Amino acid sequence: MFTEKKIKLHVKNMPGEGDSRSNFREQYIRDYGDNWAETLADQMAVDEHVNYDDFVNISDLVWTARQNHVPVQNLISPMDLTNTRNAKKRWAIAIMLLQAERFDFNYTGVRGVCSMLNKQDEYFGEFTAFNMFSAMASPHDRIPEKEIHDFLKIRRPPKIQHLLLHGMWLSPEGEYSETMVLVSNQVLDDNPRDIVAHLRLAEGLRRKHEYKRAVRILDRGIELNDSRDTKIHEDFTRQRIVTTQEGQMWVLLKKHQESLDDQILEYSEKIRNEQYSMLFRIVEILALFFAIVGLFATSVSLASLGDLSGGQRLSIIFAGGAVLIMFVLLLHFILRPESDKWWVERRQDISSRKWKEKREAWRSEVVDEIEQSNSLKADGIRQELDSIKWHIDNL
Repeated sequence: MFTEKKIKLHVKNMPGEGDSRSNFREQYIRDYGDNWAETLADQMAVDEHVNYDDFVNISDLVWTARQNHVPVQNLISPMDLTNTRNAKKRWAIAIMLLQAERFDFNYTGVRGVCSMLNKQDEYFGEFTAFNMFSAMASPHDRIPEKEIHDFLKIRRPPKIQHLLLHGMWLSPEGEYSETMVLVSNQVLDDNPRDIVAHLRLAEGLRRKHEYKRAVRILDRGIELNDSRDTKIHEDFTRQRIVTTQEGQMWVLLKKHQESLDDQILEYSEKIRNEQYSMLFRIVEILALFFAIVGLFATSVSLASLGDLSGGQRLSIIFAGGAVLIMFVLLLHFILRPESDKWWVERRQDISSRKWKEKREAWRSEVVDEIEQSNSLKADGIRQELDSIKWHIDNL
């Protein structure tokens, strides 16, 4: 009897997508067991040319090995980087170590491996992206968003974009909302059916407090997700619950804040008016006192001037009275409160801000509906083209 000889798998033969790719990864890890990492590095070293598919294949195998309890960290160490002379093999080991630490959310480990690498040896920004990941995920570091935007001026491959999104997602203080939305949309422009990009986009919108848009993106992701992938479905469900509850709290807090702003403005005007009224009464009392003193002084002075006629005396008294009246009016002018223009503008500003928020929310809803409609149309056209291609292939 002839025994069937088992053919060892080679990473270059990994299928591009679908169940066959998943099955290949599982079989690869089972076949090589504890030697899978070393075997993968040796297979990579055969061809000295590095391309993006190598990065994707290594990353996927590292994830599969982690799921099968054969993690990279138990098989190779950063010291293997210094003991390897082959450039391609060294690069493959570096990617395995970096991805393994990243999957464990170990930003310190990522930084440690990056410190042993030279950025000049990277091919599509992978080492720079891992460095950014470690900085964004760390509670002690922060990377300026401008630096991320400058890095993305060169169009980066999807896995590199997802690496940055992962770091932003892990940021302890929930930063990088604008950049998360930007990068997620870039990924979705290239692949509208990218499930993880929908999750990251929804998270960026949640951090921007755009909860309705975030929920619609999550619903779209749930619709696109393969029903057999229950793990990612749980992630979507959890994210949707968090987003919905936070959105409800945000609306409630905004209503209380608006009510509190109105009350503060009302009481501020009331206190201001009362202060003005009290101050003016004090001024009126002082003015009356000075008027009486002035009148008394004028009467005494006129009594000492015997050569003045009655008309002249009255003229002097009226002149003194006019001066006192002008003095009171001057105090009114000086002590009067500022124009109500500021208060009117404040109220208008609050009203304008509320209207602007409603307008932006409405605009976002319209844009999302249009994008979703276009996406559905594109999916329909794609399915029709696939159907036509299938019929042509089977003629």
